[in-house]
Amino acid sequence: MPRDNSSKYAILGLLTIEPMSGYDIRKFAREVLNHFWNESYGRIYPILAELTREGLATKRLHEQKGRPDRHIYSITARGRTALQQWLEQPSQPLVTRNEATLKFFLGGNLPLNRNLRVIEGQHQGLLEQKLILAGHEKAIAQERDDSEQWEYYFFTLRLGQLLNEARIRWCEEVIARLRRLARRGRPARSPARKNRRTGDHDA
Repeated sequence: MPRDNSSKYAILGLLTIEPMSGYDIRKFAREVLNHFWNESYGRIYPILAELTREGLATKRLHEQKGRPDRHIYSITARGRTALQQWLEQPSQPLVTRNEATLKFFLGGNLPLNRNLRVIEGQHQGLLEQKLILAGHEKAIAQERDDSEQWEYYFFTLRLGQLLNEARIRWCEEVIARLRRLARRGRPARSPARKNRRTGDHDA
């Protein structure tokens, strides 16, 4: 299923939590779902307009004193049916595209200290994310009701926590290794290597 179509149902699904504005959706996706899903802010409003045209969502104006008015979107019964049909379809195969990891894979082309600073920055960001996830866990515990949906919220949150913990551990191992290499005076760049196909040395 194309990503755009998945985005349509992701936004529709978020409206089952509560009525939201486009800003609310972007904020929720960025703060709660970012360990497994993200949405471009520029795509949210066109998708909301599409959902409204198709009768899958409704829009109402919420007036605010001293602040710009907001458009609040709610899912319709037709929208819930469409969402349930989509949820029952097989998901797309998992495709991972992590630019930061790709760049680190090719890190032999940069000075060691540069790669060390990059991983240290990632480590700090992951520690900050750990605190955010802990805050979400606390919020779930305070706000949950008797519906099964809260269990699924917790399960996906727990996935984010475990992934976060694994990435923190990986960063710490890499940082320790790179610091040891730096103390040994390892060359700033990797030496020329043979071309695996031709057997020639790189220039």
